[in-house]
Amino acid sequence: MTSQMIRELKYQKMKKFLRGRHGTMIDILLWLLWVNNVVDVPSVKSVKLIKDTIQRLCGIRSIPYEGALGHRYYVNSLPDIIQQEMMNPRVRPLLHFYPEDTGVELNEARQAKCWLEELDPELLTPVVRLHNQDFFVFEPALLLSGQACIPFQWFICGGKMCTKAWSLQPVTRELDCGWVVEDFHSFEVSEDDLLVSFRNWDSSEATSGLPRAYSIYGVEHELNGKLQPWTLTNPSEGNQWCVRASGARVYAMPLWLYCDDTSGNLSKKWNKHNSFLFTAAGLPRAEVHQEYNVHFLCTLNLAPPLEMLDGIVDQLEESWKQGIWAWDCVHEEYVLVIPSILALLVDNPMQSEMACHIGSMGKYFCRICKVKGHDATYTTDAPPKSTRKRAKETMEEMATRVKQFVKIGEPRHKDETIAELKSMFIHASTVRNQTQIKQRKTSTGIKDTFLDSFLNRLAESYCKIRGGNKAKQEALDRVKETLPENVISPVWRIKVLLGFVKYLWRDVVSVRIGKDKLKRELLETRLSSVDVSGLGLSHLAGHTLVQYAGSLVGRDFRAIAQVAPFVLHDLVPTECYDTWVALSNLIPLIWQPEIENSMEHLRNLTTSINNFLACTARSTPRWFNKPKFHVLLHVVDHIRRFGPAALFATEAFESFNAVIRAKSIHSNHRTPSRDIAHSFAHGSRICHILSGARILMHDNDTNDIHSDSPELIQASNPSSDKPPDAINVKVVGKGPLSLVQQPNIITDYLGLDTHADTKKYGHNFRTCKSMVLFNGDVCKIGDWVLIADGTAEQSPIVACIREIIQRQGLDADNLLRPDAILLERGSVGEPAASYSMPAVRAHGGFLLYPVEQILCAANLQHQCRVHKCTSLASDVEFVYEEQAKTSKAKAVIHHIGDPDDLVLNTARMQDAKHMQGLRVPIQPQDMNLAILEGAAREIWTRNDTTGGASTTSIIAAAHGPRAQGRQVNRSLQQHQSVLQVQ
Repeated sequence: MTSQMIRELKYQKMKKFLRGRHGTMIDILLWLLWVNNVVDVPSVKSVKLIKDTIQRLCGIRSIPYEGALGHRYYVNSLPDIIQQEMMNPRVRPLLHFYPEDTGVELNEARQAKCWLEELDPELLTPVVRLHNQDFFVFEPALLLSGQACIPFQWFICGGKMCTKAWSLQPVTRELDCGWVVEDFHSFEVSEDDLLVSFRNWDSSEATSGLPRAYSIYGVEHELNGKLQPWTLTNPSEGNQWCVRASGARVYAMPLWLYCDDTSGNLSKKWNKHNSFLFTAAGLPRAEVHQEYNVHFLCTLNLAPPLEMLDGIVDQLEESWKQGIWAWDCVHEEYVLVIPSILALLVDNPMQSEMACHIGSMGKYFCRICKVKGHDATYTTDAPPKSTRKRAKETMEEMATRVKQFVKIGEPRHKDETIAELKSMFIHASTVRNQTQIKQRKTSTGIKDTFLDSFLNRLAESYCKIRGGNKAKQEALDRVKETLPENVISPVWRIKVLLGFVKYLWRDVVSVRIGKDKLKRELLETRLSSVDVSGLGLSHLAGHTLVQYAGSLVGRDFRAIAQVAPFVLHDLVPTECYDTWVALSNLIPLIWQPEIENSMEHLRNLTTSINNFLACTARSTPRWFNKPKFHVLLHVVDHIRRFGPAALFATEAFESFNAVIRAKSIHSNHRTPSRDIAHSFAHGSRICHILSGARILMHDNDTNDIHSDSPELIQASNPSSDKPPDAINVKVVGKGPLSLVQQPNIITDYLGLDTHADTKKYGHNFRTCKSMVLFNGDVCKIGDWVLIADGTAEQSPIVACIREIIQRQGLDADNLLRPDAILLERGSVGEPAASYSMPAVRAHGGFLLYPVEQILCAANLQHQCRVHKCTSLASDVEFVYEEQAKTSKAKAVIHHIGDPDDLVLNTARMQDAKHMQGLRVPIQPQDMNLAILEGAAREIWTRNDTTGGASTTSIIAAAHGPRAQGRQVNRSLQQHQSVLQVQ
């Protein structure tokens, strides 16, 4: 039989095989092995049996829920995922469980106010093991000084464990000695000062003569001297987690919980899937957003997010009651883990839904504070009727509205919101109150979409019943009895960003420049010609950024924000250009991932935000109908509470939407919630095994490996009252682990890639064209960098790379690093007023530095605005298509004047912390004056009828700032009374 006949026979067998098996993925993979003459190919039944066995040993359960709104959905078990994380040697050593108080440094979530102070102490750090003793919160402890206290909040300070504690004083009540807490007056205690814990109190010689540890009478009120009962623990048993742990370690694990909607279709037809994901908040910043560390919980294209959140909260509440038993691969023992939600990360519309807020289009448009929107100047809360034409704002009304917009209003509180929602339900329990409920939503800005489903059900219960109120009330009461116990949003059961570039860029292209062909072409040329070295960008497609300004994505706006001051000069009015300069100054501060001095940084950030809002108001107050401009005021507090904004950014979760979409597309679309949950559970098993994580083998596991049971789940219940029985800890064999020992398609898919061995060179010294810095920046000869001068107090040195020197075969840490860099030092001069950035000039002084001292790449730009650089007809470059040079040419910017007259681009977002000492200080602006100037300009352009020009064309006219300024001053003189408006 010839080889062609053999191949044909195999092909026919394959078609028959796939027809009989309906072409499942397992069948296809097994056929590929068989047709390539792989021996010992298992059967489909054997593969499924192995899959079920692995699921039982280290898998994740998909738990079905019947939603309160009538939808069925599946949630992957949160306790099972946390068990996997604790057994994973790639993740567990990186997890932080204790908050850290550094005083000024703010790099991680555990150093921020929310984790450090605001979380429930029992969810924050319930216990610390010191001196071979367990010190639990809310339990008495004895200090070396002989003083007794009650620790209530543990944290790391100066590398040592510390606690805030309340003082205990011994007293005698009715011939019995005990303790009294001194009105919750707190003081700090270091680990070196702790002597005896609650458990060792009665057996320690140090406590002889002292009252018993559990004899706590209560809290003595400072004013009237009366005792309040002690309710934080049971004095005879101590902390509840101490009882449940039975001597095991107890860890608190805060989580970032994320929710978003994505389409489950590959086509343009929208198939909305609401999904919940999470990642451990205790991971380092560099790890927290890796796809490897993002975990899937649930998704469905029918149930609203709050209905699915109900099932997730059920799992959380169960974990808070019992804890989660997990094998700790660091201590090689069982530990008790208590999960909690540090924050919910969602986009703006979803944040309003989660916060039970009416939305950004409501009168009270802010979900954080009670600031009013456009109709704040009306004397009544009732909005103008739609049939009437709204009167145009006067200058006084406009100024008052904008001043309220740029201030933080009275903050919203959880208790107030819950009370209002319960009040709405009480009103809905009586007939004919629907209009009143709608008015309350409008007047308070509170709207719960979860509660609305039940309110609508109550309203529909009697709308078709004929008769008096008594019959309708009886029908309503019957429906009310069928409602679940919890009718308000499940988010309240949990113990618990920027679109400015988009708005302003569309305004520049569509309004300021508009249909001016010459300006559009010049803007495109400048964008394509701007130097992007040091920005982490390959190039900018000027035509795309201008032509498709309304369809750009996040990475486009990030690029625009870093180069806008160098391309928009003389194309837009001065006020608009100043706004862009202020925005470019602000964005690096917001997204700075590492904050060395939090107090100074937040102070500078506040100044930059106010400067940006003042410039925006001076340009035009029309932007202050966009809620995002107000939400910007809350960013400072968000960073203070949760850490650098990069920690709670949602880009990593949003990119995960592509994975969810792929799972949806490759499912049978009959039970999407279950199938997608099972698919992610399967991926978690593979990832768990290939990561070298621990696998727990119990006594009965060996006998059940070859069981045919179709329902196999984990042998141990992670939320049981006590730790599981004795186990054997196993690790997957060398065969599977060899798949991830070197970079390949598997390690790339799992996010486990490490740097490959690099090629070694010989023969003495050689010069290189480019190099990779330790922070990942790629630099070539002629690029500028920042260098550490050896002292933390001084600003880094700005220098230009002139030569990269590499010795023979130097290969440290598997990375080819140059031996030395020849640099020409640059001198930082006076600030360039045109850009509010420092001027830099190379002065001919050469330095030789090791690569370790180079902090990061820098981006410098020619001062084109000063030298009036333009595009000449002779200055063109040829266009490349399909990597081939064509005869087509495009214009480029011709730099005239001094080519070394440069400016340091401090709008660079990467490594912004190194730029702090080089930034030009911002001079605070008078916000009231800026608002008045903007309002006067708006009134003048509205009333101007000379020549019949439209408002937008007048504002966008870049050639007439002086005439416009004279009219603004005239309007200001006519409205001097407005200066008194606060």
